[in-house]
Amino acid sequence: MRTDILLILCGLLWLTLPALAHEDDEKEDDLFMDPRLMSSCDRAPYAQVEGCPSVVGTSYDCEGRGHLPEGDEIPWKSNPPHSGAHYPRWERQAGEHQRVIPRGRWVHNLEHGHILLLYNCPDGCTSELGVLREVLEERFELSLLLTPDPKLTGPRFAAVAWTWIYRTDQPDLSKLLCFIDQHINQGPEKLPL
Repeated sequence: MRTDILLILCGLLWLTLPALAHEDDEKEDDLFMDPRLMSSCDRAPYAQVEGCPSVVGTSYDCEGRGHLPEGDEIPWKSNPPHSGAHYPRWERQAGEHQRVIPRGRWVHNLEHGHILLLYNCPDGCTSELGVLREVLEERFELSLLLTPDPKLTGPRFAAVAWTWIYRTDQPDLSKLLCFIDQHINQGPEKLPL
């Protein structure tokens, strides 16, 4: 009788562990999800937006969505990453960040439907950053983050949503606003900042 009860309890615990491992609270540091358990996911859809004649950005296959310990190196297939394994904690403050947000953190933001505006300008890009700041002002109510990304190669700027990337060397306000309006809140877990 006791053995049966123990087996039932172990089975229930086994069924609830994946759900517990993906909660977004401060206790999550102790719970990690093996990326292989959540390796399948779909490309994110996009919204049809009046005033945006075509979809902005390039769609990519999802690279999974599991958790890895904070600080682990994550081998994404894309630069910048658009999906895939990430850290359990996500960046909770919207807006502009002067410090570099670790990629493993902001990929978690993408999973929640947020959008990242990235730049890599070792020689400066004051006027272009002005365009990105204008985007933040125009869509201040949305979950947007602006952060430097020294690992960004190719074009110096990128807007990233879950499975979508728009790369450019010359930020264009109307295209960036269309990208945001088409791709905001399209991640598999929709949570505001």
